[in-house]
Amino acid sequence: MHPDDSQAQTALRDDMKKRAEVLVNKFWPIIEELATTLLSKPCTPMPEKDTAVWGMGTVKRNMLGSEIVELFSRHNIRAVVVTDDVRDYDSTRESPHYDSLA
Repeated sequence: MHPDDSQAQTALRDDMKKRAEVLVNKFWPIIEELATTLLSKPCTPMPEKDTAVWGMGTVKRNMLGSEIVELFSRHNIRAVVVTDDVRDYDSTRESPHYDSLA
């Protein structure tokens, strides 16, 4: 973001790290619930076409978008499932906008 200013790069990196820590701490119970729910799902073989995209490994766990939306809704967080065919999704039209999480 500041290709020629190392001091600005460092300041920005530090600011982004602090903001990320605040968000993770604030939403840790939800993050943990999502992870626990996902880890409770059975492992299924990963299709060979996905290993090229997602890296090494032969198993995966899945949650449907509707399951994630429902989990977030229990915490009064509105989530939207956007299908793969949507190419110009504008998250700023959603309410609340992601920036309001801070």
